[in-house]
Amino acid sequence: YITNNTAHSVTEVSLSGDMSVVRTFDLPSGSDLTPPEGEVTYAYPQDIEIIDNKLYVALTNQNSSRFPVGPGKLAIIDLDTNETSLLDLTYSNPASFAYSDLYPTLLFVIETGTVWPADNLAKLEVIDTETNEIITEEMIESDSSVIEIGPEGTIYVASGYGRVDLYKYTFENNLLSSSDIFNIDSFGNPTDIEIDDEGTIYVSDSSNHKVFVKRQSESAFSSYIVNDAPMDIVLTTID
Repeated sequence: YITNNTAHSVTEVSLSGDMSVVRTFDLPSGSDLTPPEGEVTYAYPQDIEIIDNKLYVALTNQNSSRFPVGPGKLAIIDLDTNETSLLDLTYSNPASFAYSDLYPTLLFVIETGTVWPADNLAKLEVIDTETNEIITEEMIESDSSVIEIGPEGTIYVASGYGRVDLYKYTFENNLLSSSDIFNIDSFGNPTDIEIDDEGTIYVSDSSNHKVFVKRQSESAFSSYIVNDAPMDIVLTTID
Protein backbone atom coordinates (compact mmCIF):
# COMPACT_ATOMS: atom_id res chain seq x y z
CA TYR A 1 0.00 0.00 0.00
CA ILE A 2 1.43 3.35 -1.09
CA THR A 3 0.22 6.77 0.04
CA ASN A 4 0.01 9.52 -2.56
CA ASN A 5 0.40 13.09 -1.32
CA THR A 6 -0.57 15.00 -4.46
CA ALA A 7 -3.41 12.66 -5.42
CA HIS A 8 -4.66 12.41 -1.80
CA SER A 9 -5.13 8.67 -2.08
CA VAL A 10 -3.78 5.23 -1.17
CA THR A 11 -2.83 2.73 -3.87
CA GLU A 12 -2.85 -1.05 -3.47
CA VAL A 13 -0.16 -2.69 -5.60
CA SER A 14 0.31 -6.42 -6.20
CA LEU A 15 3.95 -7.45 -5.73
CA SER A 16 3.58 -10.46 -8.02
CA GLY A 17 3.89 -10.43 -11.80
CA ASP A 18 4.04 -6.96 -13.29
CA MET A 19 3.36 -5.23 -9.96
CA SER A 20 0.14 -3.75 -11.24
CA VAL A 21 -2.24 -1.46 -9.36
CA VAL A 22 -5.09 -3.47 -7.82
CA ARG A 23 -7.23 -0.60 -6.55
CA THR A 24 -7.02 2.99 -5.36
CA PHE A 25 -8.70 4.48 -2.30
CA ASP A 26 -9.50 8.19 -2.48
CA LEU A 27 -9.02 9.92 0.85
CA PRO A 28 -11.73 12.14 2.36
CA SER A 29 -11.90 15.75 1.19
CA GLY A 30 -13.89 18.97 1.50
CA SER A 31 -16.26 19.35 4.44
CA ASP A 32 -15.45 15.80 5.65
CA LEU A 33 -12.13 17.23 6.90
CA THR A 34 -13.98 19.86 9.00
CA PRO A 35 -11.62 22.72 8.02
CA PRO A 36 -11.68 26.06 9.86
CA GLU A 37 -14.18 28.59 8.54
CA GLY A 38 -13.01 30.18 5.30
CA GLU A 39 -10.32 27.56 4.66
CA VAL A 40 -10.14 24.87 1.98
CA THR A 41 -8.06 21.94 3.16
CA TYR A 42 -6.73 18.71 1.68
CA ALA A 43 -5.90 15.35 3.25
CA TYR A 44 -2.16 14.74 3.08
CA PRO A 45 -1.27 11.19 4.22
CA GLN A 46 1.71 11.06 6.59
CA ASP A 47 1.90 7.44 7.71
CA ILE A 48 0.12 4.15 7.15
CA GLU A 49 -0.45 0.92 9.10
CA ILE A 50 -2.44 -2.30 8.56
CA ILE A 51 -4.21 -3.83 11.56
CA ASP A 52 -6.76 -6.66 11.23
CA ASN A 53 -7.29 -6.03 7.51
CA LYS A 54 -7.95 -2.36 8.09
CA LEU A 55 -5.77 0.38 6.72
CA TYR A 56 -5.04 3.26 9.10
CA VAL A 57 -3.87 6.45 7.39
CA ALA A 58 -2.66 9.52 9.31
CA LEU A 59 -4.09 12.62 7.61
CA THR A 60 -2.71 16.12 8.00
CA ASN A 61 -5.30 18.78 7.24
CA GLN A 62 -3.39 21.25 5.06
CA ASN A 63 -4.39 24.27 3.02
CA SER A 64 -3.21 25.06 -0.52
CA SER A 65 0.08 26.40 0.91
CA ARG A 66 0.69 23.00 2.59
CA PHE A 67 0.29 24.51 6.05
CA PRO A 68 -1.56 22.40 8.65
CA VAL A 69 -4.66 24.39 9.63
CA GLY A 70 -7.35 21.92 10.66
CA PRO A 71 -7.76 19.05 13.10
CA GLY A 72 -5.81 15.86 12.52
CA LYS A 73 -7.70 12.82 11.26
CA LEU A 74 -7.27 9.09 10.91
CA ALA A 75 -8.78 7.55 7.80
CA ILE A 76 -9.75 3.93 8.48
CA ILE A 77 -10.20 1.88 5.30
CA ASP A 78 -11.85 -1.53 5.60
CA LEU A 79 -10.08 -3.67 3.01
CA ASP A 80 -12.98 -6.17 2.94
CA THR A 81 -15.78 -3.68 2.28
CA ASN A 82 -13.79 -0.77 0.76
CA GLU A 83 -15.56 1.55 3.19
CA THR A 84 -13.70 4.51 4.70
CA SER A 85 -14.45 6.13 8.05
CA LEU A 86 -12.80 9.06 9.82
CA LEU A 87 -11.59 9.36 13.40
CA ASP A 88 -11.11 12.88 14.79
CA LEU A 89 -7.90 13.38 16.72
CA THR A 90 -7.59 15.98 19.47
CA TYR A 91 -4.52 17.75 18.08
CA SER A 92 -3.18 18.44 14.60
CA ASN A 93 -0.68 17.16 12.04
CA PRO A 94 -0.41 13.43 12.86
CA ALA A 95 3.12 12.61 11.76
CA SER A 96 3.78 8.96 12.54
CA PHE A 97 2.42 5.71 13.97
CA ALA A 98 3.79 2.94 16.12
CA TYR A 99 2.24 -0.54 16.29
CA SER A 100 3.41 -3.72 18.00
CA ASP A 101 2.08 -7.23 18.53
CA LEU A 102 2.65 -6.53 22.22
CA TYR A 103 -0.36 -4.19 21.99
CA PRO A 104 -2.43 -5.97 19.30
CA THR A 105 -5.46 -3.65 19.56
CA LEU A 106 -3.64 -0.35 20.01
CA LEU A 107 -2.18 2.25 17.67
CA PHE A 108 0.15 4.95 19.01
CA VAL A 109 0.03 8.29 17.16
CA ILE A 110 2.35 11.32 17.35
CA GLU A 111 0.87 14.70 16.37
CA THR A 112 3.10 17.74 15.93
CA GLY A 113 0.51 20.54 15.94
CA THR A 114 -0.35 23.34 13.51
CA VAL A 115 2.75 25.46 14.10
CA TRP A 116 5.35 22.67 14.21
CA PRO A 117 8.20 23.06 14.97
CA ALA A 118 7.86 26.54 16.45
CA ASP A 119 5.66 25.83 19.47
CA ASN A 120 7.80 23.05 21.03
CA LEU A 121 4.72 20.91 21.64
CA ALA A 122 3.49 17.55 20.43
CA LYS A 123 0.87 15.05 21.53
CA LEU A 124 0.98 11.27 21.89
CA GLU A 125 -2.43 9.61 21.55
CA VAL A 126 -3.36 5.94 21.94
CA ILE A 127 -6.15 4.56 19.72
CA ASP A 128 -8.19 1.46 20.50
CA THR A 129 -8.51 -0.19 17.08
CA GLU A 130 -11.45 -2.34 18.18
CA THR A 131 -13.63 0.64 19.09
CA ASN A 132 -11.74 3.32 17.09
CA GLU A 133 -11.66 5.54 20.14
CA ILE A 134 -8.89 7.56 21.79
CA ILE A 135 -8.27 5.94 25.17
CA THR A 136 -5.52 8.22 26.51
CA GLU A 137 -3.25 11.09 25.47
CA GLU A 138 -0.12 12.85 26.67
CA MET A 139 1.27 16.29 25.77
CA ILE A 140 5.02 16.39 25.11
CA GLU A 141 6.92 19.64 25.61
CA SER A 142 9.07 19.24 22.52
CA ASP A 143 8.75 18.97 18.76
CA SER A 144 8.41 15.21 18.49
CA SER A 145 7.63 13.32 15.30
CA VAL A 146 9.39 9.94 15.62
CA ILE A 147 8.02 7.02 17.65
CA GLU A 148 8.94 3.35 18.17
CA ILE A 149 7.95 0.51 20.51
CA GLY A 150 10.72 -1.57 22.02
CA PRO A 151 10.70 -5.39 22.36
CA GLU A 152 9.72 -5.07 26.04
CA GLY A 153 6.76 -2.78 25.26
CA THR A 154 8.35 0.56 26.13
CA ILE A 155 7.32 3.46 23.89
CA TYR A 156 10.11 5.75 22.70
CA VAL A 157 9.56 9.24 21.24
CA ALA A 158 12.37 11.35 19.77
CA SER A 159 12.30 15.14 19.58
CA GLY A 160 14.37 17.61 17.61
CA TYR A 161 14.65 21.16 16.29
CA GLY A 162 16.22 22.13 19.59
CA ARG A 163 17.76 19.66 21.97
CA VAL A 164 17.58 16.12 20.67
CA ASP A 165 15.84 14.17 23.43
CA LEU A 166 14.48 10.66 23.69
CA TYR A 167 11.34 10.26 25.81
CA LYS A 168 10.59 6.87 27.33
CA TYR A 169 7.00 5.88 28.20
CA THR A 170 5.32 2.87 29.72
CA PHE A 171 1.70 1.94 29.00
CA GLU A 172 -0.35 0.15 31.63
CA ASN A 173 -4.03 0.14 32.62
CA ASN A 174 -4.81 2.38 29.65
CA LEU A 175 -2.45 5.09 30.91
CA LEU A 176 0.82 6.50 29.59
CA SER A 177 3.57 7.23 32.10
CA SER A 178 6.82 9.02 31.34
CA SER A 179 9.64 6.98 32.86
CA ASP A 180 12.80 8.68 31.56
CA ILE A 181 14.24 11.36 29.27
CA PHE A 182 17.65 11.06 27.60
CA ASN A 183 19.39 14.10 26.13
CA ILE A 184 21.19 12.96 23.00
CA ASP A 185 22.64 16.12 21.49
CA SER A 186 22.27 19.89 21.49
CA PHE A 187 20.55 20.27 18.13
CA GLY A 188 19.34 17.98 15.40
CA ASN A 189 16.57 16.33 13.46
CA PRO A 190 15.84 12.76 14.56
CA THR A 191 14.33 10.75 11.72
CA ASP A 192 14.02 7.18 13.02
CA ILE A 193 14.30 4.99 16.13
CA GLU A 194 15.10 1.27 16.27
CA ILE A 195 15.60 -1.02 19.26
CA ASP A 196 17.20 -4.44 18.95
CA ASP A 197 16.38 -7.57 20.96
CA GLU A 198 19.10 -6.75 23.51
CA GLY A 199 17.62 -3.32 24.23
CA THR A 200 20.20 -1.27 22.31
CA ILE A 201 18.60 1.94 21.01
CA TYR A 202 19.55 3.54 17.69
CA VAL A 203 18.41 7.08 16.78
CA SER A 204 19.19 8.50 13.34
CA ASP A 205 19.78 12.25 13.15
CA SER A 206 19.93 13.77 9.67
CA SER A 207 21.11 17.21 10.88
CA ASN A 208 24.01 15.93 12.98
CA HIS A 209 24.89 13.29 10.35
CA LYS A 210 24.98 10.54 12.95
CA VAL A 211 23.18 7.47 14.23
CA PHE A 212 23.33 7.68 18.03
CA VAL A 213 23.61 4.44 20.00
CA LYS A 214 22.74 3.59 23.61
CA ARG A 215 23.28 0.07 24.93
CA GLN A 216 21.07 -1.23 27.72
CA SER A 217 23.97 -1.26 30.18
CA GLU A 218 24.73 2.42 29.50
CA SER A 219 23.07 5.39 31.19
CA ALA A 220 23.43 7.72 28.19
CA PHE A 221 23.95 7.80 24.43
CA SER A 222 27.73 7.48 24.41
CA SER A 223 28.37 6.11 20.93
CA TYR A 224 27.46 7.10 17.41
CA ILE A 225 27.87 6.03 13.80
CA VAL A 226 28.87 8.74 11.34
CA ASN A 227 26.62 8.93 8.30
CA ASP A 228 25.91 11.61 5.69
CA ALA A 229 22.23 12.30 6.43
CA PRO A 230 20.63 9.18 7.93
CA MET A 231 16.86 8.87 7.58
CA ASP A 232 15.66 5.30 8.23
CA ILE A 233 17.22 2.39 10.11
CA VAL A 234 16.62 -1.32 9.53
CA LEU A 235 18.20 -3.91 11.84
CA THR A 236 18.89 -7.48 10.78
CA THR A 237 21.05 -10.46 11.74
CA ILE A 238 23.55 -11.84 9.24
CA ASP A 239 24.61 -15.43 9.82
